[in-house]
Amino acid sequence: MSARPRWGIVLNPIHPAARSRVRALCALLDHRGIAWELALTTPVRPGAAQAARLAARGVQALAVVGGDGTLRACAQGLLGCGEDAAAAAPPSSAPEAPGAAPLPVLVPIPTGTANLFAGALGITRRTPLEALLAAPVRRVDAGRAELTRGRGDDHRETRIFLTAAGMGHDARTIMRMRRRTAIRVLGHAGTRWLAYPLAGVPLLGAAPFTAHVRWEAAEGAGEEASVRAWSLLAGLGPGLPAPLRAFPGRADDGALDLLACCPRTSPVGRWADWAAVAASALPGRGAGGPALRGQHSRAGESPERAGDAAAARGTGAHPLRRARARTVVVEPLTPQPVQLDGEAVPGIVRLRAEALPGALRAAAPRIR
Repeated sequence: MSARPRWGIVLNPIHPAARSRVRALCALLDHRGIAWELALTTPVRPGAAQAARLAARGVQALAVVGGDGTLRACAQGLLGCGEDAAAAAPPSSAPEAPGAAPLPVLVPIPTGTANLFAGALGITRRTPLEALLAAPVRRVDAGRAELTRGRGDDHRETRIFLTAAGMGHDARTIMRMRRRTAIRVLGHAGTRWLAYPLAGVPLLGAAPFTAHVRWEAAEGAGEEASVRAWSLLAGLGPGLPAPLRAFPGRADDGALDLLACCPRTSPVGRWADWAAVAASALPGRGAGGPALRGQHSRAGESPERAGDAAAARGTGAHPLRRARARTVVVEPLTPQPVQLDGEAVPGIVRLRAEALPGALRAAAPRIR
């Protein structure tokens, strides 16, 4: 192994298929005369520090063998967010400046549960390693989330996400998944992601929460509303495994898709609305749902907040509301859990999510 490897490999060893994929990748790189360096994740070092160190070593490509959580942590290390990423460049909302050393090309090798980010790039568990080495390199978006637990900077932290930042009962579903580890390992690898909606079934009738939401499609101007929702999400790319789609956008379109899920709470209305939510994700439906409407505002103004979006939608209306945005700010009336690409963070009083257009370079056979 040379002193300056061309490839860095971050491996999450918890996944059963990960070690065999790494052995095959290392053999392929050796066969092609490409020097590599391997770093393993641990529960306390899930990938950010490893990715930052390998980037500082000057690797040209960073293969991440794991799931969405490992990819999110590695992207956080590359973009310089968090205490473990001090060796990486500071986060940016644009590609590297001219003359700056480019970030390594991110090469997802999915072995996790849902593998949503890899799927958004056209990569599956069955994608041959040779195809990944030959895949075109494309600019793809990342998201930056600022999480606030209380007043003051000591209660604020910044994290990267690649697929979705969600507040409310979708985050509680993730927390429920973490407590029910058995369900995560059941079934065929291609359908294992169904463990997420199955874990959320007991929460479908949970009471909604109220939050003030502001979203901006352009600098300084936007809309805001008071929303009573089961969940609020800001997504990048499709957000579900192919051919399903939670969000209409692509992984490289430079914007967030804001989704407010507002099912009725009555027994009959609840199940009808959840059926409509499921149907909206089917192929050909275009991730359906009408636009989320709010009161227009500009930065620095404090207009009267709009009415309850869920109550205003009327009987029989679609339970989903959507908007396209560059930034989204959500302030719940009571602290709520937030999930970032499947990692839950409890007790959040303010979430600010921002799209970082073209922040990463990635091997991407096909952008969804």
